[in-house]
Amino acid sequence: MRVPMSGLFPYPDGLRITPNIVDRLKASRECEFMGFETRWRIDPIIPVEGWREIYMEFFQKASSSAPRRITLGIYRAMGKGLKKFSGKWGLQPMPWSPPNDMVKDRGAHYQLPRESRIEIYKEIKSMIKAVWPPGKRPEIALCKETGEVREASGIMSKRCNCE
Repeated sequence: MRVPMSGLFPYPDGLRITPNIVDRLKASRECEFMGFETRWRIDPIIPVEGWREIYMEFFQKASSSAPRRITLGIYRAMGKGLKKFSGKWGLQPMPWSPPNDMVKDRGAHYQLPRESRIEIYKEIKSMIKAVWPPGKRPEIALCKETGEVREASGIMSKRCNCE
């Protein structure tokens, strides 16, 4: 059953309520201005074609904000349940399909191979270091990752916002 949203939300499916990136960055800056500590979560990172340029452009635009921590996570397949609920909610299909090399590296979720995740985390870390100067650089943490991936990526913080 679809609930009419009377034009409040700009999404074609009429169900999602997540504000767009520009509005979220504006809200983050306003919170910082009021003295609140802000933390960002960039999850799931999805390595679509041109992802490096997309994420670098985002960080360059976002670097006027001062989050205390940025928690990173890479796409983890959640199984059939997500597709079932998406259909039930009437959401549009995801325009990206997970690659065929997903592995069950840890826990119940399929994810990109360990080497791919390490490479992605290292690149995102270098992007963050490139746009935020020392002293203003946010702490970087990983969500739902193994100690081996944390160590190999050089992102050792275990202070994920969800744990």
